[in-house]
Amino acid sequence: MNTRTMQKDMITLISSMDLSDGNQRFIHDEIIRTHTGRWPLWKTLDVRQLGSVIIEAARWRPRHKNRSATYGVIRWDLQQLSVSWSESKSRADALAEVCSLMDTNRNHVTDDR
Repeated sequence: MNTRTMQKDMITLISSMDLSDGNQRFIHDEIIRTHTGRWPLWKTLDVRQLGSVIIEAARWRPRHKNRSATYGVIRWDLQQLSVSWSESKSRADALAEVCSLMDTNRNHVTDDR
C-alpha cells in the first residue's frame, strides 16, 4: 500500500475497520484502490465518520491532461455497500460541506434528547 498518497486521518480510519465483516472489507479495499498507486483517483482532504458512513472531502484527479481537477464529497456507506459523490465548486466548498454534515448530525442528535 502506498501510504504517501493517503492522509493520516484516512489511514487511521481504514486501519480501524473490521476486515472480518464483508462490507467493511469491500469498502476498505475500494478506498485503498482509489487513493493509492501510480494514478490515484482521489486525494483525501478531510475525512470523518458518522455511524456507518464515511464522509470524505476529496480532490478528484482526472487521468486526462486536458481536464482539471475537481473537488467534492464522497460518502462511503458501510451498511448499504455503496459510494456516492457530490461535486463542489472548490476545495473550500468541499471542506465546508463535510463540516456542515457533521454539524447537522450533531444538532439532530442534540434535538432528539
